[in-house]
Amino acid sequence: GVCDGSSYSHAFFRKSNIQNWVSFNPRNNNVPIWWLSDYPHLIKKLRNFTVSPDRNMEWSKQSITSQHLIDVVERRQTKLRWKHVKLSARTKMSVKRAVEVCSDEVVTDICQGSYPLEETIGTRMYLSICAKLFRIMNNSTGIDPSSYRELVKIMNWFTKWHDEIQMTMPEKGQRKAHWKKFITDRTYKDLIRLIRAFLGLVQYIQMNYPDTIITPKTMCQDDVENYFSLQRARISSGNPTVLQFFESAATLNTDLLLTSEFGDLHGSIGSYDPVSTQNAMKIPLLRRNKYKHDCQYSSDCSDSQNYSLLPITVSQGTYDKAQKLQLL
Repeated sequence: GVCDGSSYSHAFFRKSNIQNWVSFNPRNNNVPIWWLSDYPHLIKKLRNFTVSPDRNMEWSKQSITSQHLIDVVERRQTKLRWKHVKLSARTKMSVKRAVEVCSDEVVTDICQGSYPLEETIGTRMYLSICAKLFRIMNNSTGIDPSSYRELVKIMNWFTKWHDEIQMTMPEKGQRKAHWKKFITDRTYKDLIRLIRAFLGLVQYIQMNYPDTIITPKTMCQDDVENYFSLQRARISSGNPTVLQFFESAATLNTDLLLTSEFGDLHGSIGSYDPVSTQNAMKIPLLRRNKYKHDCQYSSDCSDSQNYSLLPITVSQGTYDKAQKLQLL
């Protein structure tokens, strides 16, 4: 199971008293369920701490500050721009920009900047660790066994940093400001959950399914979030009702069905070949306008501006299949 760092997820772990972030499914022969944190969410939160003015992170008496990133932005030798460090509600949600901040390219450019190397040790170490974590978890070709040791090193690095903050804890009244030298406690738990649960899952798969190829990139919520983004894009309010959800789901299923057939037709994938598909036809697929929702789905709608025609070339069999599924 994959979960983000929301309060609902933390409440679930707290109330269920899950040990080592693994539970057992009583309805399926007690098969273990490993709970992982969503690593795209995690990299965004780790990036946010470097640019947040509310935090004053410090590792081994070395400051981790956004001033080192601003120097990189001003030199314009990397992909970093002001939108990477001055976050808005939109840019804050971009995983791509978070990865561009926490990258080895930025670490290298900081070394060539105007700050002395001894002053940037903390920032460079933090960004390098974050970049390594994302690179391992975002691997789509199968994981290298040496990556397991790297994940343990990353976990130990954050654990030692956490213990260092605890050992230098000041008196009451100053502890809140002192904890701002570290990432938030919730993010720290998310990071530990991600690494421990992932290593436990890998060990379980290798023991019970030795021929299985492990792809870390699939262990995130990207597919679910992309689908919900498509759902919200079709509703003017962005919060669909149950009826609107199933109505949009039928349209999305039709789009995916037809576009996949269209791709097979032109790419000669599988049993499709342009030479053997002579009976191709074009049909107009009506798409609902999210700003004008007072008109029903019908071909004789009087206001033609409510729709946009999406001509897609498909085979006749595909059109009949869609009609049988009552998707058109």
